[in-house]
Amino acid sequence: MRYEFYIYTKDGEDTWNWSIDNWNLVQDDIKQNQHDKSFSVEVQRWHGDSDFDFVEIYPKDDSKYLPLYIQQKVKRALQGGK
Repeated sequence: MRYEFYIYTKDGEDTWNWSIDNWNLVQDDIKQNQHDKSFSVEVQRWHGDSDFDFVEIYPKDDSKYLPLYIQQKVKRALQGGK
């Protein structure tokens, strides 16, 4: 299974993603967009080439549904954004 951060802003008009190892970039995105009500961050879980789902981590942290090593990366990303 593959994981990456997926970021939404401006009601989904702007989206981008970061490697799960680039938690520091997610931290910067949260700091820059924390007052944007449409801003959210999810972890995208890839189950195959075109099979995936999302787990929200900001503003609501549902990372408890992710493996522990992914939860640790999420925690690092959220430390500077809240």
